[in-house]
This record gives sequence, C-alpha cells and structure tokens, in this order.
Amino acid sequence: MSVKKAVEEALALKKRGKKLPSILKVIGKDLSAGDKMYTDACVLYNFEKYQECIKQLFDLKIKFDYVDPKLFAFASNQTFINQCKSSFAKEILSFIHEYRKYFGSDDIKIIKQGLAKYKEKNIPRHLIKDIDHLFFQDIESMEESIDFNNIKKKIIINTYYDDSSSGIGDFMRGCCYLSKLFYEHGIKFEIDLSRHTIGAHLERTCHRVHGEIFDTEQYHKDICVATDYIANMKRNLIYKLNEKNRKKTVTIFSNYSDFMNIDKKEKVDFELHGYVKDYMKHRLIFSKPVKDYFKKFKIKDYEVMHFRLGDADILKQEKLELNDSNVNTKTFNVDYQSSLDKIVATILLNGRKNTIILSDSNGLKEYIMKNIPKEYKNFIHCLHAKSEHCSNNPGFIEGRVVKEKEKRDKMFYVALDMYIISKAKHAHSFSVYEWGSGFCYWTSKIFDIPLTLNSLV
Repeated sequence: MSVKKAVEEALALKKRGKKLPSILKVIGKDLSAGDKMYTDACVLYNFEKYQECIKQLFDLKIKFDYVDPKLFAFASNQTFINQCKSSFAKEILSFIHEYRKYFGSDDIKIIKQGLAKYKEKNIPRHLIKDIDHLFFQDIESMEESIDFNNIKKKIIINTYYDDSSSGIGDFMRGCCYLSKLFYEHGIKFEIDLSRHTIGAHLERTCHRVHGEIFDTEQYHKDICVATDYIANMKRNLIYKLNEKNRKKTVTIFSNYSDFMNIDKKEKVDFELHGYVKDYMKHRLIFSKPVKDYFKKFKIKDYEVMHFRLGDADILKQEKLELNDSNVNTKTFNVDYQSSLDKIVATILLNGRKNTIILSDSNGLKEYIMKNIPKEYKNFIHCLHAKSEHCSNNPGFIEGRVVKEKEKRDKMFYVALDMYIISKAKHAHSFSVYEWGSGFCYWTSKIFDIPLTLNSLV
C-alpha cells in the first residue's frame, strides 16, 4: 500500500465515524517506518490535530531527514490561527529558520498568513520580535532606515566587553563605521573599552556612566543562519537606535560595517576617512607600561609579519569540542615550518630589515623562537608567546572557562601587539581566513601603516 492510498483509506474510515486512535492503529501497517510516520502526520492534519501533526513532522526530519514544506506550512498556519502556546510557536519558528531552504515563497506566504492572525492576539513581545526577525528582508540603506532625529540629543556608546563573541579587530571595524556615520549626521559618539579586560592596558577615554549593553551581534543569534548573519546585525542596530525612550545614552556593542559587503580587491585598496583615523587614534591610546615594555627591546625601523592561524589553533590547549564545519572554529593545521619559510623569504625580499613576528598562535611563536636560522637571528624578533583571544567565547563557542587574572595578564600582550603594529614601517598579514586578520587590518588602517595581505590557504 502506498502513502496516498493509506491516507485515502483513513479519510474513508473517518467518514464512516471511526475514531482517530483506531484509524492510526490500522492504517499503514505494511508501510516502512518513515512512510508510516508521514502517513500519521497527514491523518492528524485531516483530523485537525495540527500541533500533533507538526510534532510528527519534527520527528520525521530528525529520524528520516525528510521535510514536507507544504504540509508543514498548512499545519503551522492553522496552529497559529488557533493560538498555540508561545513556546510551541518558537519551536515552529526555529524549525522554519533552520530548514528555510526547503520552503518556497508560497509556503512562506501561507505561514505568514497564520502569523498575521497570531500577532493580533496577546502574545509575548519577544515572540513578536522573533516573528518579525524571521521574515525580515535585508536593509538596503542603513542611513535611510535610521531615525537620526531620535538620537540627535543622545550619546551613542559602542562598548567592548569580554563576553562579546568578537575579537578587538571586529570591534574596531564597527567603531570606524559608526564614527563616520555619526560624524556625518552630527550625532555624539564615544567608545568604551573599560568593560573589557584589555581596557586595563589602554588609556580610558570614555568616563560616562551608562547602561546595559545591547549586543547587536548576539541578539536573535539563536535563530540566525550564516546567510542572514550580517542582515541580523544591521536590523538590530537600527532597532536599538530607533528605540523611543528618554535615556541620554545608547549603550551598544556593534561590529557591523558596510566594509563587510565589499570584495577582496576593494579591501586591499580600502582607505579610512581622515576624520575616522584621527578619531580612532585618539581613542586607542596605549598605556605607559605597554610603551615602556616595548621600548626596552630597542628595535627601530622594523616591519611586522602577523600570522592569523585561527581560533582552533589558539584554543587547542583547552581541548574543547570545536565545530569543524564552522569556519571560525575550523582546524586548518598550518605547518609551522612553512610559516617560518615565509618569514625568511619575506626578509630576503625586503633587504634583511628588522622584522617582528606577531601571531594569534603561541605554538607558532614558540616554534619560531626555537628554530630561527642563526644567520637571521639579528633580523627576526619574536617577543613573547602569551597571546589570547579577546573574546571569552569566540565564534559562540560553548563551555569555555576563562580565568580572569590570566586573561588580564595576557591582554597586556594583545595591547602590546597593537602598539607594535601601530609603530611599524610596514605590516604583512598572513591569514587562514578569507577575510584576513581584523586585528592586523584595522590597526594598520587606523595608524596609516602600509599593509600587504596574504592567504595561508
């Protein structure tokens, strides 16, 4: 018996007055387990048991990797119209978001019709936001979407903090974008690094008391996929800036920039606005201990080679379970000797200039310290192997335990590396990531350091 015939037989039994439990027992006995489950879902729908139908469809995807978008769309439509609990509505939204590729425009339209009715009732505000988020379109123009009159008398404070999921390079990218945007519209803008451990090693420039941080990257991240990651940040930033309240300050974390949308060649040639460079230089003021520490090495007229080997390399000593399908936590297994060969080749090409080696990988730096060829020891300088990722959970890694004192000590060396780049004659960036190293890139751009971008993969 086919699924179609089984469903037709169930309808015939229903017309003859048979009850649902007895029909589910007798229908589709000879079918495979997957076909039986799907048949049951169809029968439940025909009996107007829409939530039970959806639960069967959830299990069908988990156990047999099968999705019927049409049946799911119609069952969801009726479930929303009949006002299901908000917790179950969230499960439906999460399923649609995760498996969006299965749903065509007609399916989405059917679901939206149900959601429109659902939103008319008294449901939690957070769920309304989730619904709006799931079906929003990307923002074409940030400037047209932001109500600048709403923030004309406010101070926007972009705030870096330890539990953000971004490195300081990403944060600098967001600051560069916002400083230019708000400068052009006459909006007061400040940067606060004091809520992050690295703030102990940079001069404080924001002394305002301000509120809880609204993280534009993490908000709604749980129902985000890679394809709408950037759009989610844009939407969240607009939402917060347009929020109506009497507060004098708007405290956010934002790493968004329209720079994220440009191609590789444009990134190579990209130059910051003069105002932005000046603004950022006056907010990234390194502490006296950082400057004094570097001064004792007496290295002058140097270039920098920065190797970004990825978060998996930085975290491998912690023995965490990392997701290799996530590019942020993917293991690239860069050969340390090949990196040392690149260093030697670059020094030979550039006329044996003083070159300081920086990297997110302590393993690489330890290898270089032990294996520098004797004839290059006067030119290759590796000053420490105490690097640390600025984020407590880079790439949204779960289960990581960070010791605050150790991190505070290691952030000194992150600030030191930034300072070293800011004083270099040239920076050579090598990265396993397609987007390069934000740490090296934005420090170089802010402090007018010539930059060469190189790929390690």
